[in-house]
Amino acid sequence: MKSLSGIVFQLLMITAITATLREIQFFTKLYENDIPRAVFMKLIDRRMKTINEFKETSNLTEIETDYCDSILQSLQLLQNLTDESDGMQNCAKNETFTFYENIVNSITFSFGRRRTTVEYQSPASISKLVESEEKLNDFHRSLVTTLIDSYIDDIKMVMESLNVMDGVKHEINNQTERMAVMMVDHLGSISKNIKNLTTLDEVDNVSKKPIASGYFKFALQQLDFIVKKFQTQFKCSH
Repeated sequence: MKSLSGIVFQLLMITAITATLREIQFFTKLYENDIPRAVFMKLIDRRMKTINEFKETSNLTEIETDYCDSILQSLQLLQNLTDESDGMQNCAKNETFTFYENIVNSITFSFGRRRTTVEYQSPASISKLVESEEKLNDFHRSLVTTLIDSYIDDIKMVMESLNVMDGVKHEINNQTERMAVMMVDHLGSISKNIKNLTTLDEVDNVSKKPIASGYFKFALQQLDFIVKKFQTQFKCSH
């Protein structure tokens, strides 16, 4: 009999076949399909850091380690080619993005069962999953907090990139900066509260499911609102 996490992973992978990579979707909505080169470089840096952390904390076989190294080499190549592209200040959503998404697809399908992945998820998709399950447990909590933390990191990356873009320091709209800080702090508080639940015994009890489901769904609703609000404010100020 398949485990719950295995079944859920299969459902998430089915979604991934037609879904857009979460981080690419977030950034293209901000920049209307042309992501600044400096941001895309940070995106690759973050992905390489994630893979290196996965290598260090996982008991990988020799072939799995070699595979991760191959992925890292591909990311390094993509970063080098992007950095060497003369006159290219922005990365259009073309073969560059496709190559990046293919890399993420590859490692997600290979190691998705061994780590919590939200590469192709949104607040709405995870909320729907939570609502459909008979029982909720640590796996569902991990999905919710991982998604929240991923968007926190995205917002931070955008704000950091505004300070220095292609080697030039830029002034940040004060209102956008204040809103970003409030959003990150609030999302961080939500994620921390969910992680710090001392026990999920009440979540594993079917009779308590509406409480847990409501808790997680409300967190995802707040996340969805904040992400959309940030995207709107960012577009208005740039």
